[in-house]
Amino acid sequence: MGSLLRIDIISVAVACVAFAAASVGPAEARDQLWIAASPSDQSFAKAVSVQFGRAGRFKTPIVKDGGPPAGLMSFCRGVGPDNFDIAFSSRRIASSEVELCNKNGVKDITQVQFGYDALVFVTNKASQTPALSRTAVYLAIARDVPDKGTLASNTSKPANTLYIPSANHGARDVFDEMLMVSSCTSTGAYAIIQKTNPDKSKVAAQCRAARQAANVVNMDSDSGTLARLQSDPKGVGVVTWSFYTNNDDKLKVVALDGVVPSKATVASGTFPIAYPLYLYVKKAQIGQIPGIKEWIAEFTSENAFGPDGYLGDSGLVSMPDAQRRQSRADAQALVSYKP
Repeated sequence: MGSLLRIDIISVAVACVAFAAASVGPAEARDQLWIAASPSDQSFAKAVSVQFGRAGRFKTPIVKDGGPPAGLMSFCRGVGPDNFDIAFSSRRIASSEVELCNKNGVKDITQVQFGYDALVFVTNKASQTPALSRTAVYLAIARDVPDKGTLASNTSKPANTLYIPSANHGARDVFDEMLMVSSCTSTGAYAIIQKTNPDKSKVAAQCRAARQAANVVNMDSDSGTLARLQSDPKGVGVVTWSFYTNNDDKLKVVALDGVVPSKATVASGTFPIAYPLYLYVKKAQIGQIPGIKEWIAEFTSENAFGPDGYLGDSGLVSMPDAQRRQSRADAQALVSYKP
């Protein structure tokens, strides 16, 4: 097992060097898939790509950093061998990103939902587990909070340092929508902002704004959050469920709004910040870059994304049987995405 792991690590390193070399100079034909995925999704992309490469028919795909919105924006940059073939996302592609794709000639894409993940609150193993709610977290980190019918600058002093996803984290969009905007609405802050600013996008942007404070720390990666929590017994971090499941010997999950995260509560959506996972395929690349259809077939096989598939080792929460069958059929038929 150790030698196989070493070979896989070497193959990934060689692939990264190849990507860097191929990204310089004029576009040339290539024989290797390029995949954009945030660090939180890379374990899924790499696990399938390594398995795909081992079969020997195609080269191991290159997986590069890129979560939403950066990954989807890169995916929508254009067609041809100097552009990504596939992109992962922790949310559906936005209408503005579809417009960008169309503008740059990426006019036909396939959306594949492949499972579920979640954002969970964690502490180190030795910490006393605090009771948490989305509202309490929002009131601790929001830049502006409701106060007697108006908004005021947040001057509260949380008892715990909070390590939250930064703008560079692949799941920051999920954190913003499912915690910040949701709690902004439930606390009445959204309605207060809307009185003076009817533009919904600007209201949502203000709801998402986190304050600058010593005890509110933006983290680019889950591994960085883990490192901080190891030396901060009072720290509370936000990481993906998939990351936690591979580090549960070092981390302890915290119930949120009274719900303990588990495969069952993530799959059912009863955990408050559970979300579907997607990948997007650029159909114009098929026939130009070898292996795209075959990679999709591997990814959507029961051996990979099924309930007992190897992606479970990376923390993927599988979809129900009927949903997997439909997703596999749509993916392999390359059904065009319709916003």
